[in-house]
Amino acid sequence: MTKIRLKRILSLFAAVVILVMSIGTTVNATTSHEDIPAENTEPTDNPLLGKLIFTAGDSITAGAKIHVDIEMGERPTYAALTAYRNNCYYLTNSVSGSTMGCVKANGKYYNAYSSTVYRRYEIAPARADYITLWFGWNDTHLGKLMYKEEWLKKKYKKTIYYPRFEYQIGKKGFATRKQMNACEKVTGYVNGKKYKGNLYFYMKYLGSVNSTDKKTFCGAYNRVINYYKTNSKYKKSKIGIVVPYGTTIYLREAVRKIAKKHNVACLDLYDDNLPLFYGKEASNTSVTESMCIENRNKYLADGIHPNEEGHELLSHIYENWLLSM
Repeated sequence: MTKIRLKRILSLFAAVVILVMSIGTTVNATTSHEDIPAENTEPTDNPLLGKLIFTAGDSITAGAKIHVDIEMGERPTYAALTAYRNNCYYLTNSVSGSTMGCVKANGKYYNAYSSTVYRRYEIAPARADYITLWFGWNDTHLGKLMYKEEWLKKKYKKTIYYPRFEYQIGKKGFATRKQMNACEKVTGYVNGKKYKGNLYFYMKYLGSVNSTDKKTFCGAYNRVINYYKTNSKYKKSKIGIVVPYGTTIYLREAVRKIAKKHNVACLDLYDDNLPLFYGKEASNTSVTESMCIENRNKYLADGIHPNEEGHELLSHIYENWLLSM
């Protein structure tokens, strides 16, 4: 067994111990500052050596669609690769299909990171050097359904699920085409602006950048970041949030505003100075749609989740971001 392999096994073992202790801390509602290894005192030019990285997210961060690497002993996600290259500790709390806001749609809760029932945000180990959050894909596709279903229940005096797929339309418990059309005619104000139909429900879910309502995307993010910023366990933690690809301009702008509001690091994957991964916003005229399609085919396994090559590219972007904090 090589020295590098042995060090990696010891690193992973230490990370497991950290996670177990941090979960125990949450359950017992106590605060411990002994749940990570002693600070590395060896001289080094690598600021990440021996640091503890905690990531939270959905299936993208969890590494859906890629396989466990035999050498690493885990899925080679962007965060795992970063930890592996820099010989540092790495923990994640990433759940496929989960959201940041507390969404209930089609009769199902989506394991929201902000939920006070699941309490996932509390699993971040005390004194983690970095805490990074990457949410938004599922929020984009699920959040508006919750408010559509609330409107349908109020109008028709019964629980009606809003279809996610064509085959569900008119099925038992799901809205008919007529009821769906009624939703599209709804108008309302959000943050002082008037919206109609699908966009109205979507903007209602995004909420205000100053909200603390965990049923909204912004409110949930604010609550989670406030928890980390005001809890003494994380007073030395560097916090960062990711502007996710494949979401709407409205959600991306919301993430940017939240980062600015809390003065936390923001990894904007649409930034003109970063390598092209999924796409760029309209202001960047040097990136064509054909270039974006080519990159998506190259770096995505299914149009959503990064493949191995995609995680490799993201890992270098992510690593540079951590070093810039």
